[in-house]
Amino acid sequence: MIDFLQQNMIFAVSMTVLLLCSALFSGTETALFSLTPENARRLSSHRQAGYLVEILRRNPSDLLSAILFGNLIVNILFFCTGAAAAGQWGGQHGAWGEAVGGVVVLLLVIFLGEIVPKAIGVSHPIMILGVTGAFLVAWFKVSRPFRILIDRILRLFRLGGALPVAEAGLTTEEFKELLDAVRHEPGFGVREKVILEDIVNLPDIRVREIMIPRVQLFSKDESSSKEEILREARSGEYSHVFVYKDQDDDLLGYVKIRELYFCQDQKGLEALIHPLMFVPETKRADQLLKEMLDGGWPLAAVVDEYGGLAGMLTLEDLFAEVVGDFEPADDAVLQLDRNTYRLDGQLPIRAWKELLTGILPGQDVQALAFDTLGGFVISLLGRMPRCGDVVFVRNLRLTVETMQHRRIQTVLLHLNPPEALE
Repeated sequence: MIDFLQQNMIFAVSMTVLLLCSALFSGTETALFSLTPENARRLSSHRQAGYLVEILRRNPSDLLSAILFGNLIVNILFFCTGAAAAGQWGGQHGAWGEAVGGVVVLLLVIFLGEIVPKAIGVSHPIMILGVTGAFLVAWFKVSRPFRILIDRILRLFRLGGALPVAEAGLTTEEFKELLDAVRHEPGFGVREKVILEDIVNLPDIRVREIMIPRVQLFSKDESSSKEEILREARSGEYSHVFVYKDQDDDLLGYVKIRELYFCQDQKGLEALIHPLMFVPETKRADQLLKEMLDGGWPLAAVVDEYGGLAGMLTLEDLFAEVVGDFEPADDAVLQLDRNTYRLDGQLPIRAWKELLTGILPGQDVQALAFDTLGGFVISLLGRMPRCGDVVFVRNLRLTVETMQHRRIQTVLLHLNPPEALE
């Protein structure tokens, strides 16, 4: 009887110590990786906990490896001891006793070794690290030779050198959720959130969506005179003129109106022509921004799939996608009454495309060949528009109000009440 009690006491003490160590590792891991910058600064004054915080800053993966390595060893020893105790218990009470012992061991690890210490670590990280700091620092130093040995053994089994390291990063959707979570934080305004969201969305924007279309460009033949170009530039308030040879698709480059104005000699346009960067209209906006910054290109000519000129894009246009227009057009959306708006025909429709998914049956909205509100109306009409043309999208009525040549200038948007659809 005494031997039985002694054996059970040995099992009980061993399992208690191992369970306590498991709880220390689990709670410390959660506390360390739940630290806020403010908590980390407060812990920096503590000797042991401050040392852990410094390791966390310099080499978080090494610290995490030490914690997981220790927790793994402790849990293996705990399960081995628990299995032996359950086996002895089963010898006294039969198979059901061994089964009950195994379940108890599992529940102890789950609740007292994982859930409870992790919950305390999240809610009271400073307290946990103050208690476990010395223990974990000692383990980090003691386990270092074993971790080095294991790392060298693993290298023997690696093919082609070091194993690829997975890059820690956030997906676009995760980053947007993070922005939503911190939008009410002090010092983080709506403007900052919009700018960051625009940066995240930049890879989804194609050049053709934000370029200045060809019909709005100012281009002249290389034989044009300085006076003629300056006269037309003043009337149209242009800052650049594209110079072509024979036909406007055969571009030679561009000339800055400012340089042309201050040019005193009688040389032709050739002396003032700047080279052009040519990009396809399907190029991603973020890629173009990087290339223009790296190459020092102030503007780029956009070409279509046939090599013809489709439009032009400047660095200012790309930056405007991120930080907003430098001179925002206040009349792009004008509310006339409670349910009626006047919209600019060149209003980008990119932001509307998600809302239109499911509204246009049988079509992939993201693949539709329009980038502006005017293009959207034309795609619904299926023909060239005329003033007074009306199209409907659910409870939205879009009316072509004014035209400039063949381009829609303004559109009237009227919101019909939902019951009008019934």
